[in-house]
Amino acid sequence: MDNYEQSIVAIPPNSGRRRSFTGLFKRELVEQTLRPDVSVAGVAFANGLNTNLLARWRCDYLMAQVATTTPTPIPVHVVDSPPAPCKRSPSGVIATH
Repeated sequence: MDNYEQSIVAIPPNSGRRRSFTGLFKRELVEQTLRPDVSVAGVAFANGLNTNLLARWRCDYLMAQVATTTPTPIPVHVVDSPPAPCKRSPSGVIATH
């Protein structure tokens, strides 16, 4: 048997029902794809999934991470200053400088 035949993944036949996956399974696969040396397509293929499905899980995961992250307030120092003087141009339009 050559290397090509050894790399073939056996996928069970379609039973006519939609497959369901646990949240833990989804999270583990998504976290694998977050590594810089791993591709989404490679992880999907290795687990018998469509790349677009895993990409959607990854997007959902990342959006949830952003939604749960509390933004850090930035300190702002407000200074009172007089308004800028207005000058009229020769055409009569008011311009601020």
